[in-house]
Amino acid sequence: MSVGKGTYRGRLLDDRYELLEQVGEGAAGTVWLARDRELNITIAVKILRAELAVRDASLVKFAREADLSARMLSPNIVRVLGRGVAPDGTTYIAYELLDGEDLADRLDRTSTLPLAETETVVVHVCRALARAHAVGVVHRDIKPENVFATTDAEGRPLYKVLDFGVADLVASLQRSGAEIAGTFEYMAPEVILEGRVPDVRSDLYSLAVVAYRCLTGRVPYPGETMGEVMLAHARTAPPAVSTMCAEGSAVLDAWFEQALAKDPDLRFAQAKGMAEALHRAVKASRPAPPAPAPRSREEPPPSMRGRLQSFVFDAVELEALQYSSVKMDGEPPPASVRRPSAATHSAVPPPRPSAPSIARPSAAPERPAASVPAPAPSSPTLPPDLPPMRPRIVSVIEIDATADEAKSDARRR
Repeated sequence: MSVGKGTYRGRLLDDRYELLEQVGEGAAGTVWLARDRELNITIAVKILRAELAVRDASLVKFAREADLSARMLSPNIVRVLGRGVAPDGTTYIAYELLDGEDLADRLDRTSTLPLAETETVVVHVCRALARAHAVGVVHRDIKPENVFATTDAEGRPLYKVLDFGVADLVASLQRSGAEIAGTFEYMAPEVILEGRVPDVRSDLYSLAVVAYRCLTGRVPYPGETMGEVMLAHARTAPPAVSTMCAEGSAVLDAWFEQALAKDPDLRFAQAKGMAEALHRAVKASRPAPPAPAPRSREEPPPSMRGRLQSFVFDAVELEALQYSSVKMDGEPPPASVRRPSAATHSAVPPPRPSAPSIARPSAAPERPAASVPAPAPSSPTLPPDLPPMRPRIVSVIEIDATADEAKSDARRR
């Protein structure tokens, strides 16, 4: 059965899905833009290749895994809306329609991805694989073409895994000798060298190859044919990522060494552990932030410098504030700090009472004495027993305490 462009245009599958336009083609078949007449929404429909659709045993397995995929509710797995076989034998799967591009197209444009974005790809795919592995589904064909780059409702990058339920059909076709280019570059060595059945560790190995491709722009074991890839797997080790990526590090090389180990027992056993290990490696690969410049001990912090400068008082004002203070219990301060009275400050001592005198008659009347002008008042002087006045800087705590005391006195009055 042909799946060429235009073959299915306008077709109505099971009186529900109207095929509008072919938008893609892959190893499993062609992808069509379609209209779901029941839900009145635009969706994506994958039409399986005829070679896959004619195998009864394969279709049974496909139906089982497609049903499991429909129940694997995860934001990192494309949602399956339905599946079926049309009266003419056309086998299809209906998916949610995604806005974006697959990772293969993005890498064709950019060649590589930054380390932070590569970490996002790995973490999101690990979440999808953890959900699938928990229900017993192994993808078997993790590669850039099956990772779709889109965004979530808040515009953040979101990666979804495609083709759950289809990958095993493709793998069976590969084992039969059919040529499907590109997939074997991401297959685990025990699958292509020993023919083992893929398992969880095989999926994680394929994801590590995707991460290697994102950072370096190439796969660890390139080759034009499966034979060349098999020889590379058997004889060589992949170049270290740090030698080809500016953001690489020894810690990141160690992560790839474990993720791409030829022995499955030496790899990560679970998707969650693989993602957590990569997060630690990426964190350790980032350069440490520069240390702040040291500040002089005498120099106060910038937030306190202006406050201290505004609380520097004149020496006389500080001493007056000291002498005018009164103890909290109401007792006057000691005489050494008591404010002097006006009489004490007078320059002319008050007249002392004289002894009574006996009046003697005089021969002539006394002339009135000339009036002596009163001495000009002099400025008050402090007694000699007062302590010397010295300039002092009042701390913020002292000023705050004085202000609080003044407010309390005002409220009591």
